[in-house]
Amino acid sequence: YETTQNILLTNLISDTEYYYTVSIVDRSENDTTASDLFTTDAAPDTTAPTIIEGPYVIDRAHEKANIKWKLSEAADGYVYFGEDSLDLNSYKGVDNDKKTHVVILTNLNSGTTYYYNVVSTDLSDNSVTSSIGSFITKNAPDLQDPVILEGPNVFGITNNSATIKWKTDEISDSKIEYGTSTAYGSVLI
Repeated sequence: YETTQNILLTNLISDTEYYYTVSIVDRSENDTTASDLFTTDAAPDTTAPTIIEGPYVIDRAHEKANIKWKLSEAADGYVYFGEDSLDLNSYKGVDNDKKTHVVILTNLNSGTTYYYNVVSTDLSDNSVTSSIGSFITKNAPDLQDPVILEGPNVFGITNNSATIKWKTDEISDSKIEYGTSTAYGSVLI
């Protein structure tokens, strides 16, 4: 006979409702019964999220790239990236827990190969890391007009033809307009 008693119930199923009743009898054989119910806690989450889509580049420019991936459960999302596949020394991401992530990498060098992987961690601190992928940023836009470096020069003039030649500082499309006055009248592309 004791005033405080504990009985450990074992082998219960997680996240399950259980009913119980306690019967008490004192030395004089007086008895009391109390009943109630409880629910066991859910089992701890020990499963890492799964990457079910991606990661892949959904948009890229000369200074940025957007990386997208989808997960099997809500988790944060980070992209680790760099110009060396063995040294992903930069990262960018979000702490918000969701299934779909799009992370925009900015301030990248144009015309450069970048390597990346993604890491997502759920609320129970289970993480998943993708394999390493790569992309090449686009070249910076050409904002300079082409320059004529040589010419234009006319040669090979005959009674019904002439050749006009010039050289530019970059690959370009050309057209020539010609005629018997400065109104020209004829075009060759």
